Amino acid sequence: MSSGAIAREEEIPRRYLQALLRDLSAAGLLRVVRGRAGGYTLAKSAEEITIATISEAVGDPMAPTFCLGCKRMEQGCPAHEAWGQLAQEFRRALSRITVAQLTGSPAARKAPSQPGHTGAPPGAAT
Repeated sequence: MSSGAIAREEEIPRRYLQALLRDLSAAGLLRVVRGRAGGYTLAKSAEEITIATISEAVGDPMAPTFCLGCKRMEQGCPAHEAWGQLAQEFRRALSRITVAQLTGSPAARKAPSQPGHTGAPPGAAT
């Protein structure tokens, strides 16, 4: 799919999307297909690509924010410790969610990667 088609379909500014696509390509997650019918395609299977991998490729924008203005860094700030633990848990959670799960691929529904996860969308009857 071309970057223009993705930008139109997802209503994403084209310049911003091109920067994301460049980062994802550099990380080996997307493959560029040149030519008239070219565009972008996954370089790996959707089951192999996690949200954590995508987040890291585009500069980790989903990482929890630490407290601001704290002057107790050297003494050990309890808030920083709590945010650090939260960031680790968040990263672990993102590493269990694949592109296949988010796109609803049949393979993802058959093989959930999280304990207690049915593969069904939230609120769906299981």
